[in-house]
Amino acid sequence: MTIKEVCEKYDITADTLRYYERVGVIPPVTRTAGGIRDYRKEDIAWVENAICFRDAGMPVEMLIEYVKLYREGDSTIDARTNLLKEARETILEARKKYDIALEKLDYKIGRYELAQKTGVLKWFDDEEMRRLLTITGLVMSAVMIASCAASAEAPSEQSSAEETAAAVTESETEDTAVSSEASDMPDITESGADTLVVVFSCTGTTKGVADRIADVTDADLYEIVPAVPYTDEDRDWNDENSRCTVEQNDPDVRPEIGSDPIDLEGYEVIFIGYPIWFGEEPRIMDTFVESYDFGDATVIPFCTSGSSDIGSSGTNLAANAGSGNWLEGKRFDGDVSEDELIEWIESLGL
Repeated sequence: MTIKEVCEKYDITADTLRYYERVGVIPPVTRTAGGIRDYRKEDIAWVENAICFRDAGMPVEMLIEYVKLYREGDSTIDARTNLLKEARETILEARKKYDIALEKLDYKIGRYELAQKTGVLKWFDDEEMRRLLTITGLVMSAVMIASCAASAEAPSEQSSAEETAAAVTESETEDTAVSSEASDMPDITESGADTLVVVFSCTGTTKGVADRIADVTDADLYEIVPAVPYTDEDRDWNDENSRCTVEQNDPDVRPEIGSDPIDLEGYEVIFIGYPIWFGEEPRIMDTFVESYDFGDATVIPFCTSGSSDIGSSGTNLAANAGSGNWLEGKRFDGDVSEDELIEWIESLGL
């Protein structure tokens, strides 16, 4: 099949097909003696896989890694199996969210359709309303009985109860104040520790690992928030003109950081976490390390990725930082356990 025929059959653009082949989402396509792409059965199978998995939300980098492993031969069967299992879990988690959303939509649509017929919009059936009213009545009755019983108690006991109530009220007031203060916390979570965990995370995966590292090391946590947040469209690896694709293809790009600056003074150990984009650190990480003097602090990079290793991202950051004592970094799956993280941290000999 010609590239035009493949495009028509799968409703995909020629630019996308060429892009898939260029970055490694599909292996090199069979060509004629004259160098024209000639899609054979095996080529079509790879195209179908790429379209299917991308529609399901599988990251481009994961597809690239799978093709790379496939071309390395049977010695990578274990790695390919693990990669596909991880992709399956990601898709299952996404499906759960869709199922919940569909259930809510079905409920609301049903209520509105009933309102169209009856002229009355009700969010509960009569039976459901009666059950709610019955429960409410029982709760109110219990409160009244408790109040009467309290009134009949001896003065000394009543005084004790009042003191207890006052103490509870005071405690609740303090808790409310603390809660209010917590809601106004900046991007850094402070604990007075000499260890800091810095993290950039778009989907929450890397943030989850950073949270666990901060927990086991009793560290402060600082989140890098971009001045202009990354949207799903920005992270569309299929689009050669998407923001992330353009940034990762230009090593000189430095996206602006929107979170408040942090004072690194006093931190002896700094973990720096990020996802792997196109086999490298996101450019905003370069912005961060170039903005600070790490002094004599020990700096340990870590990353998350569906398949790619940490690669040269750690050495890139160390070179761009120009300060700090950088150790070799490590890649983690998003569901890495605290026990695994503790074992890794202890191996660093900090």
